[in-house]
Amino acid sequence: ADCRGISLIEVMVAMVLGLVVVLGVVGVMSSNRQNARITESLSELQESARTAFEFMARDVRAARDTGCGPSEAVNTMTLFPDPDSELWWRVWAPVRGITGTTDAVSTGGNVGERIADTTVLQLQGTFDGWPLSNPIPSSTEITSLADSPFANNDIVMICDYSNLAAQLHEVQGVAGTTITIDPPTDVSNGQIARYRAVTWFIGNNGRPAEGGRSLYRVRYEGRGADGPAPEEVLPGITEMNLRFRIGSDAAFANPAAVAANDWQRVTAIEITLTAESTQARVATGDSEFTDADKGDDAEGRMRRVFTHVIALRNSAE
Repeated sequence: ADCRGISLIEVMVAMVLGLVVVLGVVGVMSSNRQNARITESLSELQESARTAFEFMARDVRAARDTGCGPSEAVNTMTLFPDPDSELWWRVWAPVRGITGTTDAVSTGGNVGERIADTTVLQLQGTFDGWPLSNPIPSSTEITSLADSPFANNDIVMICDYSNLAAQLHEVQGVAGTTITIDPPTDVSNGQIARYRAVTWFIGNNGRPAEGGRSLYRVRYEGRGADGPAPEEVLPGITEMNLRFRIGSDAAFANPAAVAANDWQRVTAIEITLTAESTQARVATGDSEFTDADKGDDAEGRMRRVFTHVIALRNSAE
């Protein structure tokens, strides 16, 4: 009987066919994995932008709120008599787009420091207000209509409805509905509220593998005598650009074009955020997602630009 086996050529053909099949399966799996990373990065960009705008919108809409009307100045001199030597949150400047220096945050390469040549958004206002009893004598003791959560050394905003005037005060003690403050005030009808100041900026997060930049804020909510520390809000937000609508103007102005006496007349803020994927190698070449100016530093990161316009509730116009 003839003895037949598999020739060397047949073995080699089978190996080549098997290798082609394996390579095809590996290619499909690799492609699917890359597509999943791209989809994940797209979702990350959209979610980061949505979350950033939501957080920032809360501060923008509440900016300039004193309880006495948006156009009224706040008398900070009663509590901080020397504004030239005080911290940023001790000087009433409720809406500001800052391109120069600010003592809210330092500029540099350390974690939590602001990226050089990036714009800063400063907002101030109040939240959690409690009505005061009527009348109130001129003294250091005021009475709220309900128990309040204030504690010693809290900075509070007291609004006088009768005179539409607001002042900053420091809480010296709380006993039930009686709040001891300094300095004394004379309010016939008004409210007491916690003071809030927040500065938004683009800072270094110390994680170059994720792109190295994040959206940060410095937030002061009326507690503590020292300036607050920066806190990271969202990674992957690499740039922030601002434009401001003054009064009923149709056009929006860049921060440098806003006159000093026009900041009180800001009615809306256009915020443009650039979001970058924390994953690298999800975009290649000159795709719409890459930043040509960054060259090799882009590392194939996916990038998108999002713009959102937020109106101020406390608008004088």
